[in-house]
Amino acid sequence: MTNKNKLNYIIALINTMPEKGGYKIKECKRNRVKHYTDNIDKLTNIEFSKLENYSFTDEVLRHSEQLEKKTYVSIVTDKVQKLEVHKYAPELNQLHFNNATTFKTPHTNTINEAIIFFIDNHSLKQLKHL
Repeated sequence: MTNKNKLNYIIALINTMPEKGGYKIKECKRNRVKHYTDNIDKLTNIEFSKLENYSFTDEVLRHSEQLEKKTYVSIVTDKVQKLEVHKYAPELNQLHFNNATTFKTPHTNTINEAIIFFIDNHSLKQLKHL
């Protein structure tokens, strides 16, 4: 099977994915199609059976969740009170919020690092209720 046929198969799977129920799904679908189109030469070594077994829908959904989490950085930043840093025990570092909640952010040294760690390790549902 040629790379063009593999690419057409991937694009068809991505484009038939429903666009409701997720954040920026349309944008993520475009991004994934562009990614595979730009990297068509890398499809040479991939067997078609592996493409059939791979979930491109899950990939688009993961990508859309990452995009949505990026929008929460400024929201979370506004709610941060301080970062508690332990010089000799960095695994005990904690991020303190204005509503008196604290979250462990081990091995982070700046508020930005702690916020990124916090966002990466929490679901969107948890972030919305912060």
